[in-house]
Amino acid sequence: MPDNDFSKYQVKTNQMHFIAPATIFILTVFVFYFVNLKPLRVSNALIKTMKNFATEGANTNLLISRFDKVFSYRTFGTGEAREQFVQYTNAVLVSEGIPEKDKVKVVEKAISELKKQIEDNPNSARIYVMLGNIYGSVGLLDEALKTLEIALKLSPQKQQIYFLLADAYLKKNDIQKSFDILKTAYDLDITYKEAAKNLAIVAIISGKQDFAEDLIEKTYGTRVVADEQFVNAYGRVENWSKVKEVWELFIKNDDDNIQYRVSLAASYIKLGQRQKAVETIREAIKISQDFVPQGEAIIRQIQSGSI
Repeated sequence: MPDNDFSKYQVKTNQMHFIAPATIFILTVFVFYFVNLKPLRVSNALIKTMKNFATEGANTNLLISRFDKVFSYRTFGTGEAREQFVQYTNAVLVSEGIPEKDKVKVVEKAISELKKQIEDNPNSARIYVMLGNIYGSVGLLDEALKTLEIALKLSPQKQQIYFLLADAYLKKNDIQKSFDILKTAYDLDITYKEAAKNLAIVAIISGKQDFAEDLIEKTYGTRVVADEQFVNAYGRVENWSKVKEVWELFIKNDDDNIQYRVSLAASYIKLGQRQKAVETIREAIKISQDFVPQGEAIIRQIQSGSI
């Protein structure tokens, strides 16, 4: 299947001969243009394009045309421009105000430009990582895995590549493969907290609860960490007791945060402890008068069993 088949997702040197002194002058002008003037034009065009991100970012056709102008200069600055376009693509993918068809155009353009960059620099793991990340973001998981495997061969000690590979396997619901990859990444440097956290999260999802908590304690000095990624992991396996413990720790660290108490109340509801949920919402009401109407409405829903 061609790489630009997006039906699976919804967002989804000529040789030169110098025979006369006059030609030397031509060469001098040529070199001056490509070494000085042309990169300057690229720089100016890129700066102008980047300034328009905030105000014109939703106009994908306009931004693509601006980047095309930068790309057309074909200098060493083109690589930087392509990386900036990838950043723009990532912003577009998470934007709720951009139509799906426009997101597709941006993704297609990003993939096309990154493939050109790979042709220019085939030994750069960084480019493969960017391409693989885009594939993964739009659900082209097989393409993501193939691309990231190339990146890993080019840079086998780079833990970030393992993280992206593991994420792709997790999206394919191959949890054990994701765990194995993250274990390899962790073993590369057991002092790197991000590697330990990622491994612990997938261990939770894969049912390795004791392994996860031992690793969390070894890394953080405690078996419970106030981190929403752990909330999501415990929630995925419906371990509501652990979800409750994490929200309780959040509240301990920030007692005035109303949203934390609402989330804790939701945990109590999952555990069947509705009165505890009501008490938690009442505590939130005491924090802010602005929350009173919403809090009382939540209490009524809890008591009626509608939530």
